[in-house]
Amino acid sequence: MTLIRPEKKKGRGGKRAGVRDRRFEEMVEDAWKRQSERMEHAISGGRRQAASMAGRLLALEREVFDGVFGIVCQAQERSEKFFREHAKDSDWLPPEGQELVKAWVKTLESGRKEFRRTVDKSHDLLAAYFERLEEAEKKTRPEPKPKAKAKKRTTAKTGSAAKKKPAARGKTTAAKKRPARKKAAV
Repeated sequence: MTLIRPEKKKGRGGKRAGVRDRRFEEMVEDAWKRQSERMEHAISGGRRQAASMAGRLLALEREVFDGVFGIVCQAQERSEKFFREHAKDSDWLPPEGQELVKAWVKTLESGRKEFRRTVDKSHDLLAAYFERLEEAEKKTRPEPKPKAKAKKRTTAKTGSAAKKKPAARGKTTAAKKRPARKKAAV
């Protein structure tokens, strides 16, 4: 993304005005370039941050899923154990019913395992995608250029005015010292 510059206006002026205008145009051009680079840098950084945040959210989701899935598995295993024990000891359930309970328990167990594999695979794919996205943003992110130092202007003044030393800090002259205050007697 680049900034769109307004059109330049042509003006009149002498030789000095032309030099001044060129310098001004160069400064403006340089400022536009730096601002465009900063915008690209910020946009790219935002994309990388979004990918990083999505990866962290995915890790949190995985942890929550693991906890909840473990609780659900425990509840199902207890209910399966309960049904198996009651199916064995019951006189009212025929042998075909007992076989049906065993098949139902195996189906639930295989369904849990398949569901777990599917969720793990999708989490792994999403994590790999976000890592690739983050790495791609790191590679394509333009680095901001260091600011150019301003040129120091030299003056034609010479002599004592040009060689003045800065005043020493912390030291005061005798004229600037305040007299000590006397304590009032009570």
